[in-house]
Amino acid sequence: MNPDPKPQPIALVSRSKYGHYKPNADLETGARCIEMLKEAGYEVEPDYKCNWLIDTFPMIFRMFPGSCPPVTIVSQNSYFEPHFHIEIGRILRPLRKEGYLFIGSGGGVHVSLLFLEKLFRWWKYYCHCSVIRVTN
Repeated sequence: MNPDPKPQPIALVSRSKYGHYKPNADLETGARCIEMLKEAGYEVEPDYKCNWLIDTFPMIFRMFPGSCPPVTIVSQNSYFEPHFHIEIGRILRPLRKEGYLFIGSGGGVHVSLLFLEKLFRWWKYYCHCSVIRVTN
């Protein structure tokens, strides 16, 4: 829900490859996702300081090299079991019929998760899902 997110630097990739690419935060869809999850009984809150991390930004700028479509990033707590995350997807699934694309990514797929947990204790979310509004 950061209206002006900054992408995290990508290791071993020259900034000249992605420095021109501007993230396009979809605040309207973010608010909508929060409302849908709250209506389903989930305790959710917007993060107004969230920047685009290395587990979401590289995929988006490679999939959409011309310009960034409107994107909402949903952070999920990796300490919860997979069924919890599946339920979040089920709740947000109606957006697919409106042309939204869901991309699951994040530290939840990294083999170094235990290392990250020890190294970044302040980082409470590892898994991310990008909700992208796709228009023709």
